[in-house]
Amino acid sequence: MVSVQRSGELGYNDANIYIRGISTFTAGLSQPLTLVDGVPRAIANVDPEDIESFSVLKDAAATAVYGVRGANGVILITTKSGRSGKPSYNLRYTEGVTNFTTLPSFADGATYMEMSNEALRTRGNTPQYSDEAIQKTRDGSDPYLYPNVDWFKELFNKKGRMRNANANISGGSEKAVYYVGLAFYDEQGLYNIDELSKYNSSIFQKRYNVTSNLTLQPSPTTTVKLGISGYLNNINLPNTGAGDIFADAYFMTPVQIPTRYPDGKIADVRSGSLSNPWASLTQTGYANQWRSQIFSNLRLTQELPFLLKGLSLTGMFSFDAYNYTSNRYTKTPDTWLATGRDMDGNIVYEQTAIGTEFLNYSKNNIGERTLYSEYALNYNQSFGKHDVSGMLLYNKNDKINTFASNLETSMPYRFQGLAGRATYAYNNRYFLEANFGYNGSENFYPDRRYGFFPSAGLGWVVSEERFYKPIKDYVQFFKIRFSHGIVGNSQIDGRRFAYLATVNSTGTFNFGKNPTNSFTGKEVGEYAVDVTWKLPGKPTSASTSAC
Repeated sequence: MVSVQRSGELGYNDANIYIRGISTFTAGLSQPLTLVDGVPRAIANVDPEDIESFSVLKDAAATAVYGVRGANGVILITTKSGRSGKPSYNLRYTEGVTNFTTLPSFADGATYMEMSNEALRTRGNTPQYSDEAIQKTRDGSDPYLYPNVDWFKELFNKKGRMRNANANISGGSEKAVYYVGLAFYDEQGLYNIDELSKYNSSIFQKRYNVTSNLTLQPSPTTTVKLGISGYLNNINLPNTGAGDIFADAYFMTPVQIPTRYPDGKIADVRSGSLSNPWASLTQTGYANQWRSQIFSNLRLTQELPFLLKGLSLTGMFSFDAYNYTSNRYTKTPDTWLATGRDMDGNIVYEQTAIGTEFLNYSKNNIGERTLYSEYALNYNQSFGKHDVSGMLLYNKNDKINTFASNLETSMPYRFQGLAGRATYAYNNRYFLEANFGYNGSENFYPDRRYGFFPSAGLGWVVSEERFYKPIKDYVQFFKIRFSHGIVGNSQIDGRRFAYLATVNSTGTFNFGKNPTNSFTGKEVGEYAVDVTWKLPGKPTSASTSAC
């Protein structure tokens, strides 16, 4: 399993996880399925203190019961539940410092000017900087007309701070056990701030987590599990994106402009793609984001010994609700460029931009509701040295965009499928299993929406054989496993419902010899594609599955 964190920016630093590499051309569609207590959820939303067990599945037989969702592997996370007995309390507090892993070292202003002149001379050009300008930059006698700025030093602190507090309690009786966990996470970023600014453009994150699990056993054959959890995440950051701030700090030379002038005027260049990175960080406003999510799942397991010993029926329903709100307060500062000094030694300015005095306000909302349900018939029984099990499972998931802007995005994102598994083991030594998944995808043509994905596996625990005993003290467990199967992936880049053609509302058409004879009408936007699963030996016009 490989975990790649592509950003260190608070609130945007979730890791991408890959199991045995990237299996599709689009890396973003190679993420494994993560199930938290049996429900599809993001791994980043789970407090590590609440995790009871963590398992990774990859081979075809192991992931078959998860259907096409498990094509890139499956991560199973089970959160903690209580144990019967007296209440047990756990408290943990950690605090640490953060800093950049590494930063580039830049030349100072005078060295930059000398190297720039040398580069021009070797190419037969006139040097750009005079000896006087280089000397004034080196000695700092006039830092406003001859600046020498270390932009990274102006933008960033050397250290940040993080702290994390966790508390949980668990306990219960034979008929009911409980677990409740609370967590708080606080991290301050590495950005500097302008103490004179009337708002806070620093970057910080405050996150609150709660997890509760309740397990009831109202009868010897009935088990009820209820889990309710959620988080509240508050993030503050500058209005200008981290990518733009870093890019300007990299490419702005140390001698172009100072951060600001002695009378408080903000410095900036006359034109071009670069901006004063210090001003972008501290003078363009800020954004304050709130993310919240509630998770709930209810599972009922009923054993059916009166029908057949080892037979049970399980039903599970889950409701998740996610909400994101971004409040953005933006402004553009007045900027100036010093062009010299007058007879009295005062700086002469040229205004490079006229800004806004007050903050503007905008808001963005995102919301989702997810309904997930599954029903399974299970059988598990032992007959002497023989162990037999079977399962038949149906599941369905609907994700609804609560802030949809058009008909397409307002329709539920749905998947549903049927899965089955049968296993046989002899003397905990020889194993055989067969699985299937029958899954549908909304992206495919209705008559070809469902695909059948079988798999099978064999296992042999060599360490249980008699001939293995002489080396068992050195290698205690040795198992050989083989599995083969077909898995599918229905994720397609771009728009949904690729089997439907789209029509643009307006189009312009010219008729006749006179090009001015134009008419408006409808036109095809995207043509329909007869897309479906690609199965071995059955080529189709479009293929999206991994086989």
